[in-house]
Amino acid sequence: MAFKEKIAITVLILSFSFCMNSFAQYEELVGKWVKINGPLERRIIGIAFDQNTCDRVSLTLSYGDREDFDNVLDSFNILRIKNHVSALVVDIDLFKGRAKVVILSGRNKGISGWIPLSWLDGNDEFPTLSKK
Repeated sequence: MAFKEKIAITVLILSFSFCMNSFAQYEELVGKWVKINGPLERRIIGIAFDQNTCDRVSLTLSYGDREDFDNVLDSFNILRIKNHVSALVVDIDLFKGRAKVVILSGRNKGISGWIPLSWLDGNDEFPTLSKK
């Protein structure tokens, strides 16, 4: 892992450690139907097939470079999907800032992968699909 990536991940982890109240909102999304809310200006986003690739997506987004984001999306470890697609949250990794989801609609229905945790923002009122 490159030095810049380590620094960015460390900053990301530290910033999350100061927001413990917001962690609870994400934990409550496990087992719920959600809309993946990637960057608003993007029509196409992607889910990573592995956790390291998801970290690369988060890092790229933190720099805000559109070309780098497009390059990451072209990676063979990423499935390109439409922004705001329906998904089921199956796991949350709070300290790494990522969530594992299963796509619930469209041609990629049933495929799972990792997304940045912030892409779950705005899903507080969606229904639970699992029995807890």
